[in-house]
Amino acid sequence: MKVKRESAAVFSALAIAGAGLLATAAPAVAAPATTASVTATAQNCASSRLCLYTGVNFTGSVQVIAGTNFCAAPAASGSTRSIVNNLSVPVRIHSLGAPVRTLPPGASDNDITIGAGGRMCAGSATP
Repeated sequence: MKVKRESAAVFSALAIAGAGLLATAAPAVAAPATTASVTATAQNCASSRLCLYTGVNFTGSVQVIAGTNFCAAPAASGSTRSIVNNLSVPVRIHSLGAPVRTLPPGASDNDITIGAGGRMCAGSATP
């Protein structure tokens, strides 16, 4: 009986220790990879720049533009799918010459489509 009691005590101690490890491990669950990579990539757009990406979630080729008074066509592939405005001025997004949206300084959009007829204008520039 003495062996059984000691074994039971050892198993109880292991169970308690194991439960403690599980309880401390639970908060260490990582955020989804897509959220982390979106945030990290969006932050790669330097200060005082407008970054136009060919893919959603700030992926693909990037076109980086500096300045505060310009109009730019979509990224080199003919379509911009995500955008980061780190300029000091708002960026107006135009489609076929008409403004459709304004992206304020510091804002971004990770899933937008600006096609070949679109333009992004900063400052007082117009398409």
